[in-house]
Amino acid sequence: MRNAEMAMAIRERVLHAALAKLNELSTDEVLESYVDAAMLKLLKDSEDRGLGQPVQPTDHTSSDGSMTPRGLDVSKLSDAVLREILAAGGDTEQG
Repeated sequence: MRNAEMAMAIRERVLHAALAKLNELSTDEVLESYVDAAMLKLLKDSEDRGLGQPVQPTDHTSSDGSMTPRGLDVSKLSDAVLREILAAGGDTEQG
C-alpha cells in the first residue's frame, strides 16, 4: 500500500509541474512539442483513476437478433452424423 501512496504522490507532483510548465508556454507549437506520448498516458491514467474508466456498453439483449439462438435443422444433417448423435446419446434405436 505504501508503494501505491508514493506513486500517487509522484503522479501528483508531475501533474502539478506539467501544468505549471504548460501555463508558461506561449504558443500551441511549443505546447505540442512538450506534450508527448508519456505525458498523454499520464493524463489519461490520472483521469481514469480520478473519474473512473469509461464503460463500454454491451448489448446483452441481442436487439438486432444476431445472437438469437436458432433451432437445429436436422434435415440438413447426413445419416452418418445422425447415427453419431444417436450413439453418443446412448440411444441404440436406428431408423
